[in-house]
Amino acid sequence: MTTAAPRLTWHPGSLRPYASLWHTLQRAAALNRLRIGELPDFRGCQSGDTDHTVSPVNVLLNERSEAGQIRVALSTDVLAKWLGEPASLFAWSHLGALPHWARQLVFPGFRLCRQCLTAGYHSALTSISLLQACPIHGTELVDQCTCGRPFLSRLSGASLLHAGHCACGKLALFTRDTCRQPSLSANETRAFEPLVTWLEALTRISRPHFRNKVDEQADWNTWLSTLVQWGTELGIDRPACVVAPHEQHRRYPVHHACGPLKGNGPSKEKQASNQERLVFEFWPDEPEAWVYRAMQRHLRRHVVRDSDHWIQKFMALSDPIGIANLMRENRAALLAFAEMQWARTLEPEASNRRWPYRIDYSSWGIRVPAALALRGIRTETRNLHLSKDQQEWLDYQASGAVVTAVWRHAVAYALQTAKSGVADWAVDEHPNPLPENWSVRQGSDGLHFLNLLQDHHPDWLLPRADKGKRQAREKTRASQAHQLVMETCSGSCLSWNQHDGWHVTDAWVPVDGVFHRHRMLGFAEGRPLFWLFEANDGFVARLQDMKLQSWADTPKQAIDTLRQCLRRHRATYGYTPTCTKVKPMRTPANSQPSGSPSEVYYQILVLTARKKALFWGNNRELTAAAHRMLYEKGFVAEQLHTVSG
Repeated sequence: MTTAAPRLTWHPGSLRPYASLWHTLQRAAALNRLRIGELPDFRGCQSGDTDHTVSPVNVLLNERSEAGQIRVALSTDVLAKWLGEPASLFAWSHLGALPHWARQLVFPGFRLCRQCLTAGYHSALTSISLLQACPIHGTELVDQCTCGRPFLSRLSGASLLHAGHCACGKLALFTRDTCRQPSLSANETRAFEPLVTWLEALTRISRPHFRNKVDEQADWNTWLSTLVQWGTELGIDRPACVVAPHEQHRRYPVHHACGPLKGNGPSKEKQASNQERLVFEFWPDEPEAWVYRAMQRHLRRHVVRDSDHWIQKFMALSDPIGIANLMRENRAALLAFAEMQWARTLEPEASNRRWPYRIDYSSWGIRVPAALALRGIRTETRNLHLSKDQQEWLDYQASGAVVTAVWRHAVAYALQTAKSGVADWAVDEHPNPLPENWSVRQGSDGLHFLNLLQDHHPDWLLPRADKGKRQAREKTRASQAHQLVMETCSGSCLSWNQHDGWHVTDAWVPVDGVFHRHRMLGFAEGRPLFWLFEANDGFVARLQDMKLQSWADTPKQAIDTLRQCLRRHRATYGYTPTCTKVKPMRTPANSQPSGSPSEVYYQILVLTARKKALFWGNNRELTAAAHRMLYEKGFVAEQLHTVSG
């Protein structure tokens, strides 16, 4: 058995468009002597609760916290039936429709227009912080009573006891006449329509979602500093009543569009077959992992090809001042430092996995997934209706924006730390400003992704030669290598083979000029270079920097014979290096640090870090000691002329 919906004492047709839910409840409570537990469909109240036991609700957002979750406090549809008003008039009666990222547009409390109150009207839209004056009357908005009490957005049982006026009794929200029928016409409320159109456009926009308040506030400051450009790029007209902040920055926009997608992605059978092909699953099958690995591959191939080599040098030095000098002198070292910081920012365990050597997790026999820390790739999709393919496309775009933004931040940080004279390889977990600055808008034509890049940085890509230039370069290198072989393989040479033993004969020359250069393994004091080629119906192994060669029937026998001959030669005549390899400068073990106390302390820290492999864990103390020592010497940071171009 169903009962009819209760009716409240109300004058139908007295509700104006965009009237605030708070002001309407105040009117209804004043006409019907309502308490907070008697509100229609008030979901925060249970039977038997009193005004003191019912917790206040945020009526500006129409939300309340229940069991750790944010829920709607009052159903406007039920309230419309009780009042006999159309439910459409409650549109934007509160600001709960705003997405989470735009909640900072809301002023922490109600703001009132005194002329609107005189007419018995109030709108929650006046609590938009960028709104400086009332759109209807152009008067200043006030956020507190003459007694100093602020207009709180929380509705409680005590506030309904004096419904219609402030607790001091000096400010009335309406009179006896305007409580029944506001004197403001519905036509005058159209002044809020441009603001409503702008807010509805913001509800179709999604931005990065942060769980950390620091990151969320920094992202909001970034959005405010580019508010004008966001409206221009996304085609959102900002109303004249909304005042943009004075400091506006211009960034480089990058657009990506995704039209309506067809299909539901690869079938389950195809996905299963692809997973069976994976020998070992270290990386999770997620868009951020694929984008991160693709960026790693791009950097290794096109930006810094010898990053591991330079990081090995950094670890061998363990000297912040020496590393900074190395970065100022060599562009490859600077980019390797940036790549190191970029990888450690996105993958906190990168230093343990990649340096000093790459760990093979497959030998463990278990799946050890990689841990990535990509902030700003998750988005709030409550107001977006996305298919599975569109969600995946959005995840790829957001991951790409974050990964490339962190790379630009890492390059800027490498330039800054090289100029300062002290290399600090500590990872900044909360860079300010944050690199993430993207938005996605959903329309009838699909998704539109917009990323506003930070300040432009130089293009660090390695020179790209066309096919003709590459072929000419390879031909020149081959000609030089062939000329070196022909010049070296001339005249008499100490030779050995199984039939004749040791003897001196003319150097063998490669047949048809075909040869290969290798390094000889098995020698602690450097690995000498040698050539392997065919000659005299066999194979010859010839040292590049010594007149020594061997002949055998197979390549393996020739190499093994040359290795034995070289060992006998060194045992007889000793080892004389023909070339020296540049190694990081090390302090002899028996030398004592000298200089001022700060210099001695710094040198001891460097020696300890080298000896005990404390490169990753002792950087804070090293950099602090380096700054202290340079400060005492009056060091002035130099400008980068070599690497910055």
